[in-house]
Amino acid sequence: MSDAQIKKTLLQGEEFILIKKANLQLEEKQVAAKIRIPNSWNTGEVPVGLLIEAIGQATELLIRHCYPIKGMLYLAQLKNVKIHSALISTEYFDDMSIQSEIVEKVQGNILSRGKMSIGEIYLYELTMNHYMVEEDKNGADARNDFEKM
Repeated sequence: MSDAQIKKTLLQGEEFILIKKANLQLEEKQVAAKIRIPNSWNTGEVPVGLLIEAIGQATELLIRHCYPIKGMLYLAQLKNVKIHSALISTEYFDDMSIQSEIVEKVQGNILSRGKMSIGEIYLYELTMNHYMVEEDKNGADARNDFEKM
């Protein structure tokens, strides 16, 4: 799938459109940070740039700590530019202090702008298929894969 293509999928029963993907080599195992946006944000538009910047800075943090990005960076949004969640996937690592620093970096970037709490941030060890739907799979398959974690 090219960056220009838009792919629909179901993740935990909700419709997402993957609108941004970095062209990076994918490792078998990764750590993904799922940023859960409170439902109250869905009543109005959330600036796309807000999450892009926060995710970008978290990615830079990984690079500075010598964890080269070998996964894919996604910005997932609902229709009408209402951000619901974002996924960051990176090369697998087990240093919890680095994971915590990433969480704090992303959370801090959003909270520092006067926004409400982004809620829970989940760190998952994933494979690509847990959140990417292939052409021959439907949304329900992707949701089931995600729930099996």
